[in-house]
Amino acid sequence: MHTTFGVDHSKYRVIVQREIRVQKGLCVYIPCRFTVEFGPTIESYGIWYRGDPNGEVVSSQNPSKTSPQNPGRIFFTGDASKLDCSMSINDVQSSDGDQPYLFRLQDVGEGSYNYFYYRIQLTVTELTDKPVITPVTALLADKEVTLTCESPGRCIGSAPLITWNSGRVQGTSVTYQTIHPDGNKIYYSNITFIPSKQDHLSPLTCIVNFKASSTSTSTQIILNVEYAPRTPQISCSMTTDCTIDEHNTIYVQEGSALSLRCFAESFPEATITWLIPRNLNNTSPTGKIDLHDISSRDHGLYTCKAANVHGTSITSLTVKMFSCRCMDNQIIIGIVIGNIVVLLSLGLGVFCFIKRHVKMEKDRTESNDFQLHDAKGTESVYQNLNRPTDSIYDNIQSAKQ
Repeated sequence: MHTTFGVDHSKYRVIVQREIRVQKGLCVYIPCRFTVEFGPTIESYGIWYRGDPNGEVVSSQNPSKTSPQNPGRIFFTGDASKLDCSMSINDVQSSDGDQPYLFRLQDVGEGSYNYFYYRIQLTVTELTDKPVITPVTALLADKEVTLTCESPGRCIGSAPLITWNSGRVQGTSVTYQTIHPDGNKIYYSNITFIPSKQDHLSPLTCIVNFKASSTSTSTQIILNVEYAPRTPQISCSMTTDCTIDEHNTIYVQEGSALSLRCFAESFPEATITWLIPRNLNNTSPTGKIDLHDISSRDHGLYTCKAANVHGTSITSLTVKMFSCRCMDNQIIIGIVIGNIVVLLSLGLGVFCFIKRHVKMEKDRTESNDFQLHDAKGTESVYQNLNRPTDSIYDNIQSAKQ
């Protein structure tokens, strides 16, 4: 097999996938077997060229024949002495698909042979594979969990950079690798954290950067955090204002209606069960119970129990009844109007009394003034009568003398 002239080419075949698609940044392992008419000897070795035998040597079983342009990236992983021509390409770049690959067998004793009819064409596409995050199951609040992000690709090449964008999730991450018997590696990262109920529906993203090809890919999951019911909250409503006092007690009128609603924050949603005086166990899909025409048998303790697969929580209140003969609105309005009339009448009476009293005082004052004036007039007449008498008397006395 010193030359290819006069060679039975049917004896020289390569069993390999002729067209291969690989994503940029990942790696590809190309299993390959070949046949020869004679040999090969133990001293034989294989070479992969880009394009033709005069092109670039991309990988060789003989280290001295390896191209310095692809150190540590393209490997001859087979053994030509065992008819194995397998090759591996790591950190695939777009230029790796520019030309086909040709296998050449080089045997010291038997010559060489170029397998022109079995060239491999590599097609490089954009990176579409995503990292895989596991486990994608429900998490339990307040319980530590570890999630794993596995990088796409199974390669011998350089390790990708794996990071987590955890948002509100606070945790620590570590990157590992697993080496398989064939020498290929799987890279993955673990993140460990303690989820809380506030983390429910929060995003968690794993990002993988392939530095050699300047490409990246990512996967995002939405955290599903489950937790036991929190302490239930009870609200009430009546035809009048409904108030739950500081002792968790409600006072209701006999014959009235009362609605109680219970809600407990939980995930998955809790089943609400009421323990009430009338009925020992009353499951309510909406968490609401309605009491009509309340009587003494409705008096007592009302307990709301919220339960899901992770636990149970309860809260209670007391309903107390008081009797009341209530009047309708028309009677109440009549009483109010009557009170207003009475108040107006009293006011008018007081006004009239005061007015009359003022008038009487005025009349009394005027009468007193008149009497005083009359007394003064009598005295004047008396004085006038006395004077003439004195004067006549004086005249008569003077004449006698």
